[in-house]
Amino acid sequence: MKKSTAMLLLVLMLITLFLPLHSSAAIFGRKRPTIYMKVNQVKALKRGRSDQKYRWQSSNKRIVRTGKNGCIYAVRPGMATLYTRIRGKTYRYYVVVMKMNKAAISLKAGKTQKIKVKYGGKNVSWTSSDPLVATVKNGQVTAMEEGVAMITAKAHGKVFRCKVRVPSVTFSKTSITTNNLGAVSPDTSKVSAKISTQNFNEKPVFRSSNNRVAVVTDEGGIIALKEGSAIISVSGDGLVYNTRITVTGRPVDVFLGHLQNYNEYVKKHAAYIERNETPEDTFADVQNKVSQGRKARINCRASICWAFAEMGITPHVLYAKKGTFKDKFKGDMTNYLTRITSGEVIGLNYRDAVDRGLLKPGDICCFKGRTHTFTYSGDGYKFYDGGTLTEMAGYDKIGFLLDYSKAVYNENRYINEVLRWKE
Repeated sequence: MKKSTAMLLLVLMLITLFLPLHSSAAIFGRKRPTIYMKVNQVKALKRGRSDQKYRWQSSNKRIVRTGKNGCIYAVRPGMATLYTRIRGKTYRYYVVVMKMNKAAISLKAGKTQKIKVKYGGKNVSWTSSDPLVATVKNGQVTAMEEGVAMITAKAHGKVFRCKVRVPSVTFSKTSITTNNLGAVSPDTSKVSAKISTQNFNEKPVFRSSNNRVAVVTDEGGIIALKEGSAIISVSGDGLVYNTRITVTGRPVDVFLGHLQNYNEYVKKHAAYIERNETPEDTFADVQNKVSQGRKARINCRASICWAFAEMGITPHVLYAKKGTFKDKFKGDMTNYLTRITSGEVIGLNYRDAVDRGLLKPGDICCFKGRTHTFTYSGDGYKFYDGGTLTEMAGYDKIGFLLDYSKAVYNENRYINEVLRWKE
């Protein structure tokens, strides 16, 4: 009896010796308790009643590393076993290292994406800080509207978060009507529309599918250059937003823009341009001949006819015969222009018409009794007159400067008819 009692007391002493300080699952019992950790988490494991700590060994050091004083380090998601020997016996822990597979995502409104807690198991709870921006169910995130929301997941007492951005791209307008068309080169001071971007993690990149119609600055300013359409792309955070814009202009502004392009091209290649009454080369013929270093022929109406052709106005052949547009003013021209044969401007010389403010930009005029056509640029005394390029000395970057004291006033050249653009 005494022998049995002594043995029982010895067993109880041994059990008491190895009891852990905390009341959770026994480290050294028959069951193998599981530890759940987050990546980069550090934890110290004690052996029991003694303050002395053991050196643990890891079955997979790529997942869990061990250090001095019983410290363990979670390295990457996965599972590993920790073990140590105490008085000839081996004791083990199961360690599960968890991690959210995404720290941040960007989604377009209405799009979804699956996120998960690696090795989190099935018992993961999900919440969103702002369901109006993004909702979540079983890890399935749905972007609702522009903004930022934090998705929180809880698994085995650990908390994981993923920031969800729902960027927005807003165009101040997609149908652009402007009087800045036809520019020879983009002018950043003439922004026709603005792209507003929000909630991007990185600076968006802007692109235009047709730089002849519209270009986009690095800051998202759209500069309209020519009538037509283009796809404007905004890319960032792995997302691409595409929006079609349509560029139109008041016909008079488009017309003047084309004349400016024509004027710049012809002046650039003045050495190859000749004045010739008839026949005239088309603008395409002029470009082709000039590119080959050959002479090309134009007349006073060449620039006007080319501009009409670019605008799709038919017929695009226009000239004044003996001071009247009557025989050639027809077709689409009548939809865009009004023929003026009477009024204050008729009968005045060009200088008086400009001084009194009776000519408007884009007015196509002709001399009384002469077969000649020219267009008022709207800038002082400057007119577009393609057929006199090589004969007139006073031309500049905007148009041709007529010498009124000699060529117009003294020769008594008077306006006989005007074609004026409709508002």
